[in-house]
Order: sequence, then C-alpha cells, then structure tokens
Amino acid sequence: QAASLDDGARKMLYGSLFSLKQFIAKLRPVDDPENDATQYYSFRTNNYKMHVRETAAGVVFLLATEPGAGALGDALRKFEEAWTECFAKNPVAPGPSALPSESTSAALTARVEAIAENALREM
Repeated sequence: QAASLDDGARKMLYGSLFSLKQFIAKLRPVDDPENDATQYYSFRTNNYKMHVRETAAGVVFLLATEPGAGALGDALRKFEEAWTECFAKNPVAPGPSALPSESTSAALTARVEAIAENALREM
C-alpha cells in the first residue's frame, strides 16, 4: 500500500521541486533549444538521489534511488513513454484527476517494472 501524503507535505514537496527547478535553470550555462520540451535533472543527498523528468505538458516523473545511482534520464524517458501509451494515447483512460482502472494500472506497473529491471542490468 502506497504511503499517503497529507496536504502540508504535498505543498512542501511541490515547493521544494519548484525551487529546485528554478535553481537548476539559473545554473544551466546555456539554454539548450533541443532539450526545451523535456527536462531531466537529479540531485543527491546522503540518503537518496532524486531523478526528475518534466515534460512540456507539465507532467513530472520522480524516481528516488540510492545515492550512488547513475543518471537515469533514459529510464525516466521510457517511463514517460509507457505512461503516454497507457494514459495519454488511450481514449478510454480516465482524466488526470480520476483514478485509473485496475487493468490500466496493472499494464503500466508491468511496463515500469520491466524498464526498472533493464535499467538495473545496464548499471
């Protein structure tokens, strides 16, 4: 069962990610026009490494790993492709505020687990 965040924790997480995004945008030396549509970045603490991928549509994919993990931008790109196939391109998928059906969730979970296993083998 997934842990649920209360409203205050959600706001704090959103604020942290927003601030991090602004900070990284200021550190980036040159705007990359080829990478404008989708942005990948990561940051590390003593306890974890957070990988973040944000699409042009504003969808954010987060992946927390061990601090020593390498760059997982390619894995997050594949997660995004799986999400797009299961939800964005699926005419019977629920809207963004609705919960997905069990079959759609199961299909996405299976694809994400396969991507994660492949990413682990490549490390």
